[in-house]
Amino acid sequence: MTIFLLTNMTLFTLYGLACNVRWLGVRGDDLQLIPVESMAPLKPKDLQIAKSLISLKILPDDYQQELSRMTQSGQKAEIEALYYHGYGFLGQYLAKKIVQANYI
Repeated sequence: MTIFLLTNMTLFTLYGLACNVRWLGVRGDDLQLIPVESMAPLKPKDLQIAKSLISLKILPDDYQQELSRMTQSGQKAEIEALYYHGYGFLGQYLAKKIVQANYI
């Protein structure tokens, strides 16, 4: 996700070619939907990348806040963890996010 963001921002700046990438997946506000046992600890490399991204001045505030929350908790959640609620739940979750424009 972040690679797409940074690549798109660079292309947009240089050539005006980038599409508008959004963070549609699990964010801090969604963590109550994820069972605790589905949370994964941040690996040292994850933590290093997150801290590096937070330091970027071009990264939008919303992204910085999400990454800060992640580094402070020391945990991450993958969108696949939503399958805990059944296979149909993930599709409903994503559709609701899109319809409500609940993405950053």
